Amino acid sequence: MIARIRQLVREHWSVLPNRGEKLTESQLHVTKFCQRIVGHNTKILFLVTHASRTVCIVKIMRNTSYDWMLHREADAQRTLSSHHIVPQVFFDNAVGQYLYAEEVIEGTPISTSVARRRAPEIIRSLMSLPRHQRVSAAEIAAVFAEYSTLHPRLPVYIEYVQHSGALISKGLTHGDFGLPNILLRDTVCIIDWGRSGDCPWYGIDAVQFYARLHNISSIDGWGQAASRFTQLSGMDEKTSSVLFCLHTMYAILFKQYPDAYRSIVERFQV
Repeated sequence: MIARIRQLVREHWSVLPNRGEKLTESQLHVTKFCQRIVGHNTKILFLVTHASRTVCIVKIMRNTSYDWMLHREADAQRTLSSHHIVPQVFFDNAVGQYLYAEEVIEGTPISTSVARRRAPEIIRSLMSLPRHQRVSAAEIAAVFAEYSTLHPRLPVYIEYVQHSGALISKGLTHGDFGLPNILLRDTVCIIDWGRSGDCPWYGIDAVQFYARLHNISSIDGWGQAASRFTQLSGMDEKTSSVLFCLHTMYAILFKQYPDAYRSIVERFQV
């Protein structure tokens, strides 16, 4: 794989951040490193440097049967390239195992205290993501209702969504947004888009971020926080409450009932 990456870097040198330097083979280095969480659906990363300067990161999946996740991640970053909140994709290659090369973000992981201080900026970034057609909350609830007996908490959330009367916009979402996915530079950068589209409801990333940031775990707790979230996001309280219910149900199913989770994801693919 390292030899293949070196070859692809040579072929795509002109589109990489090379500062006008001529590629010198002896100064080109590729270093492999892995995610801390190891699983079939996790990534292996390769840092590419030239003359001790970072050039790009190349990503592959640990198991090729999950290449579709990497395709989806690259597609999401390309779609959001004009938003300047994701790493730039330089090139990809599907000959053999799929891979793509992206910008190296010189940023630092975010702490809870910093996240709270910069919450308005982070929420604005999440609310800038594209949105599409709207779906009635009752229609969404009907799909989740098929799995209502799996967990005792699901019926309460399903009932709330069903009777809310809300219309929920579909959109491009991160799907697994949290502090580990945020890097700080001059602006916010959001990374790891492999689950983009899993929960395709515009604004759900912002709701998930705010709920996790303030340890909100119940619909009553969200009700107490919703007005402040409205001030930050511009989203009405009814819609944000529905999204909180959806976020909670997705989280329950993802952790405990993966087959049901995947079935619902497929039903609502954008």
